[in-house]
Amino acid sequence: MQNSITLWINQEKHQISGRDIFKPLSSYLREDCQLTGTKVVCGEGDCGACSVLMKDECSEQYMAINSCIAYLYGLHNKQIVTVEHLSLNPDIQKLQKNFVNCGASQCGYCTPGIICTLADLYQKKTSPKSKHIKNALTGNLCRCTGYESILEAATKTKFKQPLRLETVSHDLEKESLDVVDNQYHFHAPQSWREAIELKKNHPELKIVANLTDLGVVLNKLKVSHYHILSLQNIETTQHLFEHEGNLVITPAATIHDVEEYCENIYPEVSELLRIFASPQIKNRATIIGNVANGSPIGDTIPFLLMAKTQVKLISSQGERIIALEDFYIDYKKFNLRPDELIKCLLIPLETLNELSKGHFRLYKVSKRKDLDISAVTLAMSLALKNNQFQQAHLCVGGVGPVVMNFIFDSNDISEKNFGKQLIKEISDKTLEKIAPMSDHRGSAKYRNKLVENLIKKFFYDEKFVQEVL
Repeated sequence: MQNSITLWINQEKHQISGRDIFKPLSSYLREDCQLTGTKVVCGEGDCGACSVLMKDECSEQYMAINSCIAYLYGLHNKQIVTVEHLSLNPDIQKLQKNFVNCGASQCGYCTPGIICTLADLYQKKTSPKSKHIKNALTGNLCRCTGYESILEAATKTKFKQPLRLETVSHDLEKESLDVVDNQYHFHAPQSWREAIELKKNHPELKIVANLTDLGVVLNKLKVSHYHILSLQNIETTQHLFEHEGNLVITPAATIHDVEEYCENIYPEVSELLRIFASPQIKNRATIIGNVANGSPIGDTIPFLLMAKTQVKLISSQGERIIALEDFYIDYKKFNLRPDELIKCLLIPLETLNELSKGHFRLYKVSKRKDLDISAVTLAMSLALKNNQFQQAHLCVGGVGPVVMNFIFDSNDISEKNFGKQLIKEISDKTLEKIAPMSDHRGSAKYRNKLVENLIKKFFYDEKFVQEVL
């Protein structure tokens, strides 16, 4: 059992123990390492001023992350690169000079984070287009320069080879972690057996993976650290893989992992995940974390319900598998025994293939296109026979205590031909079953209208009608 964490910052090894492991990475960099190029503004992963690069044992390249919501205890065995170390790289110096020459930096507060985020991009693309740069920078805000000059500086920067950043060769420390400092207590077991025993003996444990959600709460609400159990060290060799007809998603699988997996074979899913959040968030946020959070506006849940996802649970009594729909009982209430943990998600590949070949769409509506919480989400598919309606399947978020799951067939819908009447029947049946609430993201009336309009949009996008009715 190990009572400290190890990470590498700019190729220098850091062994951290006690209360210090409960610091955000940004605070440790600025206060303990005097690496003040990393800035902190929002403290919730929105502005990107705190962006640094991170590499874990499963990654071939470094990835941009928000250091303000990345707590040290979640970074065991990771490698971190800050803007100070990047500035020694000749290729990055070229990018920095273009920022100066194009007037892309005025006060300079946001610039280090932008440089770190672009370094992530230049590992993948030597001459990124404007759309690639815009997508990469969705998590970086600049108050004074204006984005045109930033885009100009980035598009002018072209490399002959993908950017290569040095890594440290080291053996992974594979002992379980158990760090205690007065009321602070952190566990990171190496096996499911250990994790189950901890959950059984300490029901108050807060279960985490990569902390993108809890990190914000800790920063903004000033909540003290929970008694924490992290699943970060379990099954780290594969984040997601295909096995016995299923896509298996482990607790370590990030939104980025799934987006990348789906890009060419399930583009509709990849497109939704592209606006799930910024790259910095997606590089850390996990799919299972989104499921376990249980929010009725969780962006991935409508798709996972539509895909007939199953949840594999593990406890001292063994394993059991339930449908994702049966996992949710009510708002933030789960079909979960006291010592149970989510071991993985199972998505039937057959269902994914059927959806990708059929009439299937995913929608998210929020006040901002990028990096925003949904007001309403919708997954919708349509089954046909001889080009006539057979069945509609809708999974709707933001309209009840959980994501709502509806299937309407020919017994529910009388109209079979595509047109205004069929759309109205499906819309009316859906509106009868939902009960949205009013909050600062939208009124109940607004959410009802959104659902109605998204159903119309589905028929328009699928070219069943010539115009939105």
